[in-house]
Amino acid sequence: MTMADDTDEPVDEIGVDTGGTFTDVVTRDDGSLRVHKRLSTPDDPSRAIGEGVAEVTAATERLQRLIHGTTVATNALLERDGAHLALVTTAGFEDLLSLRRQDRPSLYDLDISRTPPLCEGEACFGIRERISPDGEVLTELDASSVGATVQAIRQGDFGAVAVCLLHAYANDDHERRVVETLREQLDIPVSASHEVAKVFREYERASTTAVNGYVAPTMERYLRRLESRVDCDDIQILQSSGGRVGIDLASRFPVHTVLSGPAGGVVGARAAAGQVGVDDVMTLDMGGTSTDVSLCRGDVSLSQSATIDDLPIQVPAIDIHTVGAGGGSIGHLDSGGGLRVGPESAGADPGPVCYGRGGTRPTVTDAHVVLGRLRADAFLGGDMALDVEAAKRAIGELAEDAGLTEREAARGILEVADAKMTRALKVISLEQGHDPRDFSLVAFGGAGALHGCRLADRLGMRRVIVPINPGVLSAWGMLHADFQRLVQGSVLAPVDDVLARPEDLRDHLAELVDEAVGDLDTSAEAFDWEVVAQLRYEGQSYEVDVPVDWPVAVDREVDGPFEDPSDDFERAHERLYGYRAEDRSIELVGLRLKATRPRSGPGGPRTADDGESGPSSWSEATVGFADGDHRATVAARSSLTSGVTLSGPAVVTEYSATTVIPLGWRAEHRDGHLVIDREEP
Repeated sequence: MTMADDTDEPVDEIGVDTGGTFTDVVTRDDGSLRVHKRLSTPDDPSRAIGEGVAEVTAATERLQRLIHGTTVATNALLERDGAHLALVTTAGFEDLLSLRRQDRPSLYDLDISRTPPLCEGEACFGIRERISPDGEVLTELDASSVGATVQAIRQGDFGAVAVCLLHAYANDDHERRVVETLREQLDIPVSASHEVAKVFREYERASTTAVNGYVAPTMERYLRRLESRVDCDDIQILQSSGGRVGIDLASRFPVHTVLSGPAGGVVGARAAAGQVGVDDVMTLDMGGTSTDVSLCRGDVSLSQSATIDDLPIQVPAIDIHTVGAGGGSIGHLDSGGGLRVGPESAGADPGPVCYGRGGTRPTVTDAHVVLGRLRADAFLGGDMALDVEAAKRAIGELAEDAGLTEREAARGILEVADAKMTRALKVISLEQGHDPRDFSLVAFGGAGALHGCRLADRLGMRRVIVPINPGVLSAWGMLHADFQRLVQGSVLAPVDDVLARPEDLRDHLAELVDEAVGDLDTSAEAFDWEVVAQLRYEGQSYEVDVPVDWPVAVDREVDGPFEDPSDDFERAHERLYGYRAEDRSIELVGLRLKATRPRSGPGGPRTADDGESGPSSWSEATVGFADGDHRATVAARSSLTSGVTLSGPAVVTEYSATTVIPLGWRAEHRDGHLVIDREEP
């Protein structure tokens, strides 16, 4: 399925996002935009990518660059389909992954079920050595225990090794020597904590290294298959941080890709907002099974860590919060007769009842169809017919059980779904010290634009932006991602002491530069450099990220002062937690360095105008809104030229999504994007 302007021009760049149902391909040809969708191939996602790329590049002999957001590492973790992993650590700490942190995810639950570690028991090996938190060697590395460990791993038929020695972030000499021996004598991937996550906190560092090792063989095989299927000058992979890297680096550090897909959507949403002159946004990516939300204040927000399947990952990732509310989420009654939506989803197979593929239980999508918000004759550009009567029967059965009318039940499903998404948006805004009224909501994904204005109403927001081709925004966002490498290092010292030794701080930053440049295999001068200081009050367990304008010694000879970040930290701490601790010293926990090579495009979107232009092609229909049924304008998005406005109640249809505009809102088609503002009373 393709929405494109026919052209024989060479394709410069392609963004590809692999989903559970569709693989989305977005191409940039000299600034113009084409969208192509084909069914995914879950057994080998590279097959659908290869076929999709071949279809859009059939008329040309050149594809310059492919940028891919992949779920391969994520799926390997969730399905526990990774390598048979061995963990090598300091003797006495073999049970580190099993012991975890001694916290309780549910304080009063006496029967807590935790996800098993990636390796435990006989798969964990201890080596005699010991280094202090200050980097002092307390016990020299025992070569005989290293040799015995090599033998045991060779006999154990392991597929990968993760090495995490105690305090290797402070002194990695022992760990480097162990890793060198393992790589020389074993023909399997070896992940080292000083390369993957050179930061303190033993459990989180070990978990991150284990995740990297567990998914590394799967990722390596997948990326090599992708290379063989796509005739391309350069393949790059999107990281969880929203930056892209080369295929070799992604193979070495696949842990950086576990949130790759959702990251593309946030990058795309931020780019779309920037093109219409908006800086501060909250993003709403509503798909078939879940909704991802994020907050961007001028730029994407990075978290110091992430968690997937109860496994902590200590690498920078876009701060994304996920809830189980999507178009396929099933509406049902609980034991007390209350209406619930999700977390169970109809998924792609059988999908919502209206898809006509065997589904029998009512979903959020079916509620939209019953209320006329999703147009049966315009779904996927008319390529897929929706069974309205089947949706009505499913909603009707739920309505009868609940003692409601059919339309009341449909509205109820949407209200419950909206409540879940509203709570998610409050988590990333109000609970982080941000007023949602200061932000615009960027709604995308297959279902985001159906709910955008409803959610904005609940939070008092005054603007909703529906980007170009919202249903494939993740793939479009990949075209806007910068080439990027993030590296981290621990410091663990009072800020005053660090600033009193500027030469040590300069050397520490220079070491991070060397690490980033070594990974990128290029010169430091080719990149822009940004520094984030991770700060906390003495005695606290967790830190706050504070951007600092410190000179980065790319040649180890840069002069310049290191300004004290304490005031910025205290302002951030007060915004987050409501207070300043004036009588406590401030610690510099660590540094994060970002190397960025800005992209050269793709600039503003341009699409083919493939429909009649203007209001003469619009129609009317009865559509259900939160406050009842209204006669609404129905317009194809292709009929909206730049500057055209449309007041609610209205429905805007297009190939990849549908946008609902309630009464009291006014939309303007601006630079390819739909900007919807609340009308003044």
